[in-house]
Amino acid sequence: MEFTDDCNRREDGTQTTNNVQANLDPISRFGCADQFRLGQYLYDDRLRDRRYIAVDEERGIVLAAAFIDHEGRVGDFKLKDGTTKTSMFRRPHSFVLFEAFKIKGGKVQGVEAVFHTVPYNMPSPWDN
Repeated sequence: MEFTDDCNRREDGTQTTNNVQANLDPISRFGCADQFRLGQYLYDDRLRDRRYIAVDEERGIVLAAAFIDHEGRVGDFKLKDGTTKTSMFRRPHSFVLFEAFKIKGGKVQGVEAVFHTVPYNMPSPWDN
């Protein structure tokens, strides 16, 4: 996945990239691509049952749904720049998520994500 230089991500209404006022998590000061390069999402154990619900080619928008599972096994870990982080996920659980991606020039320019906690490894209602 490639990102534009000005890519922004919002999760449940909170800007989680390029946020210079990020007090809770300094990683939120970084852009989309840098967060991935640094290894921010090490605690995500599995992305599954991904579905692309709508694709608007004219506007460059894709709506996706999926599940992310967290075993809760990752405690402290180091980002690739040496910064120590502590995973916020310390018990097994899953998220069902919906994400709208804005695509520009074949790259992700923006992401709006909504997460809802569900039981760990909850079966997908749209599983084949």
